[in-house]
Amino acid sequence: MADQHGCKGKGVFVGAVIGGLVGAAATLLLTRKETREDLLKGLAVAKELLKEQMGDVAEHAVEVKSTASEKWIDLKEAMSKKKA
Repeated sequence: MADQHGCKGKGVFVGAVIGGLVGAAATLLLTRKETREDLLKGLAVAKELLKEQMGDVAEHAVEVKSTASEKWIDLKEAMSKKKA
């Protein structure tokens, strides 16, 4: 049952991304040339910011994984000592 909800949520997310891309393409096609150039410049800036933030998120994820692994090992050791 949880898989069904996860798949549904994933489908909604994919649909939102596709809809956003279609909307962005329509906007670019229907705007004046100057506006299009401004939008493309803004998109380039946003792309660079996204790359930076994704790097930060990936770095943080590695730190969280490492901390969680250490805590899991500590917990297992504590439980083993408690049983013995």
